[in-house]
Amino acid sequence: MRGHPDEWTGQTRYVLLYPSRNVRFRHAADALSKILIDGDTSFQSFTIDDLLEAAFGHDAESRDAIRGRYLWWIDIE
Repeated sequence: MRGHPDEWTGQTRYVLLYPSRNVRFRHAADALSKILIDGDTSFQSFTIDDLLEAAFGHDAESRDAIRGRYLWWIDIE
């Protein structure tokens, strides 16, 4: 959308998706959230871990395969 400002809407939302163990991203997301006007929904942050749980919570095998491939610090047996 940044390349087409004439197409921006009030429904635009920026989302930061980050691994839960990356505390710098968590702190950055918290800092940004604190300076936004109350009720501003143009920014949200989620951890990859929470996303995987929401998407694959019912399918542990797929969830763990993705964690093992992309979240390298988690041991999968």
